[in-house]
Amino acid sequence: MKEESSRLGHVESAEGKEREVLEMDDVKKGARRMLTMDQVLELVPVGKSTLKRMVKNEEFPSAHYISPRKMVWYEDEIELWQGSLPAESRRKRAERRAKAGQLG
Repeated sequence: MKEESSRLGHVESAEGKEREVLEMDDVKKGARRMLTMDQVLELVPVGKSTLKRMVKNEEFPSAHYISPRKMVWYEDEIELWQGSLPAESRRKRAERRAKAGQLG
């Protein structure tokens, strides 16, 4: 199976926020691994309420309904989200800058 490099496209939501989405032509060919909420929560160290809030605020990939009561996330979309996270949190960056200011 040939893998192509993944690219992100940009779309604007109804609220006017721009967000990145996978372009379907760039997704690995073949079946995509689907994860349940419990499996997602094993990968992302947040609670169910926080995950739902992050999805609502478009800070995390949306779930896909595969039946009326069953939602799943695609593993590759979660991996892209993880890769888009900053290497250092804002709080840690601010602490580092404050410490550097005290030393100088």
